[in-house]
Amino acid sequence: MLYKQLVADEIRLITIHPSADQDDQVQCTLEHFNISDEFYTDEHLASLQKEYENHGIRPSQLRSLSQDWVLVNSPNASATSNLPRFRYRWGDYMALSYTWGDPAITRRILVNGIKMDVTENLDAALRVLRTQPYIKNGWKIWIDALCINQQDIIERATQVKRMRDIYHRAITPVVWLGPSSPDSQQAIQLIKAIARDDDLQNPNSLSSVLHNDQAVFGDGSWKAFHEFALRRFWSRAWILQEISLGKADMPVLCGEETVRWIDIHRVFKLLNRTDETINVYMQRELESAGRQLDKRIFETLGVVEEIEVFKREMAADDSVDLFRVMGLSRLVAATDPRDKAYGLLALMDQELARRIQPNYKASVEEVYTDFAKLAIDVSKTLEVIRCVGATGMYSLPSWVPDWTSARMLGSLGDEPHNACGSTTAQISYAEPGALTCRGFIVDTFDGMGCIWQDESGRGWPKSTVQQSKNTLNAYGSFENMREAIWRTLVANRNVQVERLTKDWSSLLAVPALVKAQGTLPNEDLEVLASSHFAKYCNWFFEGNADFLVAGEKMSTYLLSEPSFAEISPSDLRDALIARDRINLSRRLFTTKKGYVGMARQDVLLTDIICILYGCSMPVLLRRINNGYQLVGECYVHGLMEGGALDLLQGNNVSDAEFTLR
Repeated sequence: MLYKQLVADEIRLITIHPSADQDDQVQCTLEHFNISDEFYTDEHLASLQKEYENHGIRPSQLRSLSQDWVLVNSPNASATSNLPRFRYRWGDYMALSYTWGDPAITRRILVNGIKMDVTENLDAALRVLRTQPYIKNGWKIWIDALCINQQDIIERATQVKRMRDIYHRAITPVVWLGPSSPDSQQAIQLIKAIARDDDLQNPNSLSSVLHNDQAVFGDGSWKAFHEFALRRFWSRAWILQEISLGKADMPVLCGEETVRWIDIHRVFKLLNRTDETINVYMQRELESAGRQLDKRIFETLGVVEEIEVFKREMAADDSVDLFRVMGLSRLVAATDPRDKAYGLLALMDQELARRIQPNYKASVEEVYTDFAKLAIDVSKTLEVIRCVGATGMYSLPSWVPDWTSARMLGSLGDEPHNACGSTTAQISYAEPGALTCRGFIVDTFDGMGCIWQDESGRGWPKSTVQQSKNTLNAYGSFENMREAIWRTLVANRNVQVERLTKDWSSLLAVPALVKAQGTLPNEDLEVLASSHFAKYCNWFFEGNADFLVAGEKMSTYLLSEPSFAEISPSDLRDALIARDRINLSRRLFTTKKGYVGMARQDVLLTDIICILYGCSMPVLLRRINNGYQLVGECYVHGLMEGGALDLLQGNNVSDAEFTLR
């Protein structure tokens, strides 16, 4: 029998046998090992104590330290002398992060002499891994498909809860992107070239270099990168926790090529801030090859950039903000939709993770509803309801997020706002599927700006405006309203989705900037004025030009004659990126009390703006029979940091109970 029961702190690990012939069948040994501290070598325990005494580095932080030995690119290199010493008395291990691949296409391997079918992708990974110096030197590896008895549902659920410990204790995750392709080597060369050139890390610098010579990195490089970024691995739910628990320079294998994770992150982050690189240079190469740009590439860039934020939060707090984690889970796929919740336990608050008991016999609806209830109970907040988005394929109450639905909206604030002040959730579940909570109606809608349609419709048509009627200005003056508008366009958050501390009023100069192309004072502004970010922003202002805000047309709030020499290209680029994230699929609105804000496009004028105790964002509720439907969160400038509670204390609004269905 291949699988015997695991006990205590045991896990199963694979030892891959070496082979002189790459075509030989893969052979492995599967054994049980204890990964608790008591099995550390005396030498390793002493090194941990020394790191703590000398540098204050806890064992949990050691994953961030450099591991240069993973960078051996030649599969035949002999670098075993540079390998770290084994930490355990029985040896040491890594953990594989990969995608299973098509379960219908399998290859046969031998495990403990027993024939076993694995997916073609895993077989390819094992063949490459057995050539690596660290595997040749006896390092073992944890692989979910082999080290968990996949036929035992109870064991599978138990091991899912141990993923955090397994990946955390591994010397490093090893990422397998899949076998090489005709242009994967070119993509990796591009990544290394950009990542290791400090002069290119400024988005404006990369744009200028490409503006002067679009083939500077070689013909076909951007097409190769396009294919690299669309590999199935990037859309896999489990990578969020596996890579977040790894080191900055963990090895990423694509065929026999190795690249550091930190290099991938630097390049993906850079491209996420230089839209013209993708929308101009990459698109040109694809079109010349008869291909179309796949917009999913933007999701991949966002996922990789966010993972690095996860890594920083894990190092500091040992968990990641639930809203951030679950929001990103919508961009990745899971073979089993229940793993949208279970696959991220390692990143969650550990009290929440402890109370979640993976149950693969429960329906998806039950898993998602129970998850929402537990999140509310543990956090004493309603933050989880902020994740409600587009309707998915499952029948859920409006307040329960469907994690399988597409993420249509950028975040209004990964660093939470504070609309509810210090209040905690006041809730009850009087009926199945119903959440009763307390809060108050803070305002109602007056007018709605135009909505995004698509590029063929030139973005934001004026015909979609629902005109404002009143002239109230909650901010007191024209200049204060002007500031409220540009802060609303970015939800008062910077490009890292943290509290905005800079003056980004230059957003209101974008129409003038676009119009002045060819006469701008520096090349950086010229490049920025021709970017897609600037084009979309200009379309937004064109569509909303006649929308009335406090009795004035939106166009009057724009900076018609700005001093271009005083505009910082890097600050404006960041502002445009933030605006693009917030505005796409959202619309500007005015309220009857004279506020401005941003809400999702499908909002109705009859929806009400509420503050619910324990929810950091205002929410939109829609009256239905016997209660309310939760439409989603919104941004209302001036009410985001507890200002709405002043209305309650001044008896301008009334405390009420809302039953969400």
